[in-house]
Amino acid sequence: MKKTTLTGLKVVLGLGLMTSTSLGIMAASGIDPAVTAAQKTSVHYSRITAAWPLGDEYRESRLFNHVPGSGYRLKMTSWKKIRLNRSKRVYVDRKARVTTRERDGDLEHETYYRIRFVKSGSATRYWVEDDAFDD
Repeated sequence: MKKTTLTGLKVVLGLGLMTSTSLGIMAASGIDPAVTAAQKTSVHYSRITAAWPLGDEYRESRLFNHVPGSGYRLKMTSWKKIRLNRSKRVYVDRKARVTTRERDGDLEHETYYRIRFVKSGSATRYWVEDDAFDD
């Protein structure tokens, strides 16, 4: 595989198109694009129906339009752009478990939930890390 440097980041070419926007989002969310491109990632989805309150530190997690690692172009949304009701209750309809095989062979798992801020099924949905909720 051919390696190149794009704005100071090493990216492995041939595994999919990574734009400068998706590289910036990955870097801002703590995902190293150089490592991610060389890793094997799988995403498993499941349906759930729940209404949960957000945790006290929900603003530390990111809002995405797709699950990171799913192969789709990622866009992040700021919590400031969201109209959140006082109870901070969100409606959850999907769960995604992302499994990544590291270069040393270890498996790493992350869990994301698809949320919306109103009960309507046609509302805008976002993916958020499980850290947004209290245990």
